[in-house]
Amino acid sequence: MKYNKRNFTETERIYLDVLEGKITDFPIDFWKGEDADLKAGECTRYLITDILEWDKEDILNRVGRYIFKAYRLSGMLKEIYNNSPGKAILMAYGANYFQHIHIPEIQKIDTRYYIKERSLDTAISRLHNLFQGLNDQQIIDLYTVKFIIDMDFHYVLGKFKLTKLQLLDIAFPNRFHEWDFPGYDWSKLENRRRAVLHLLRKRHVPYLSTSEILCTRLYPLVDYMKKSVLNFYSEIYDRDIAKTFSMYIMQIQAEINQNNRPVDIVCSEFHIDSKQYHDFVCEGKRPNTIQMIKFLYRNGAFYHALEL
Repeated sequence: MKYNKRNFTETERIYLDVLEGKITDFPIDFWKGEDADLKAGECTRYLITDILEWDKEDILNRVGRYIFKAYRLSGMLKEIYNNSPGKAILMAYGANYFQHIHIPEIQKIDTRYYIKERSLDTAISRLHNLFQGLNDQQIIDLYTVKFIIDMDFHYVLGKFKLTKLQLLDIAFPNRFHEWDFPGYDWSKLENRRRAVLHLLRKRHVPYLSTSEILCTRLYPLVDYMKKSVLNFYSEIYDRDIAKTFSMYIMQIQAEINQNNRPVDIVCSEFHIDSKQYHDFVCEGKRPNTIQMIKFLYRNGAFYHALEL
């Protein structure tokens, strides 16, 4: 994110920490107290003037609630200004800043949202035209919060209560996912699991190597695979694989013991080496995750094990 180089106030510094992810949110009761209006004005001016670098004309024609939401000030807007962008601008800059502009024009910032061209079909058509000829990575790089604001797509997002990813999915169904974009939290196991399982289903494979993952948009996962690929997939599959694997081993045992059938023939039907079966059952050797995955995949039970 771009910042003007100057000395920051304490309020601006806290706001920067929020934007940069150094802190998850503003301190408790930050927007309460006698100085709440002053802090809100500082943050609003810093957003509009320093980050967006908008002039008076931009403010009157482009400011909306989405701007405050996109730049982490929606709580301030609700707490201080009752969700009124017009009030936030007027209090931050004062009436004198908008010389020769009547106050009602500034207040129209709140109502402009409702009269602005906001057809969803028009927005989708514009996205198609803007992204024509671009590959997926070029679209991902271009489709930022700044792009949405600059292209005035935030009016459509606000009216139809869409996220920027939902709008993109309407324009390009099933082509992009939240993990394709910067800011996806790979540290959460469930997030990693969703992304990996989606890719495996798409490619119709039970697992991918580190080098194969590196060649996809899931390349941040390589950091989690470096220590142990087996541990990585053990976490991804949780207990589903082991549970289903045990069920199939019991089926093999039942076929052999109850129906008195030869081990080699039954193992062949279940696509498992008889020596492996002996190791797993008679010797009590626990197969690793990859071995269980291969076994279930060969038996067509892999996706059933994951309840996909």
